[in-house]
Amino acid sequence: RGCFTGAAKLDQAMLQFKNRWRLDDRALAKFVEVVHPRDEKIEDMAQMDKLLKGAANPSQAIWPMLNHLKAVGNLDDLIREQKSGGRERGRSRERYTSKSRSRSRSRRRR
Repeated sequence: RGCFTGAAKLDQAMLQFKNRWRLDDRALAKFVEVVHPRDEKIEDMAQMDKLLKGAANPSQAIWPMLNHLKAVGNLDDLIREQKSGGRERGRSRERYTSKSRSRSRSRRRR
């Protein structure tokens, strides 16, 4: 019927996480499905806090994290990738934007 039944399962820490990141119903349902049965809920939510910091749309950004958490069982490698990947991406972007080419093609070359 489209009625969300997972909200009753929320404990206090999960409710605070939901309110802090303003998760929509779909993201909340997936969050409850993945995080609720785990013993390391508090650690998982702390890691997700780190990963969601600066996200424009946390409800969308949490999906890959939850899928990874469900498949692998932890978020350590995502945190490691975020720490190292941010600097590398910034450097490569600077390198490519510094190379500019004249786009003036007013005369035909023969």
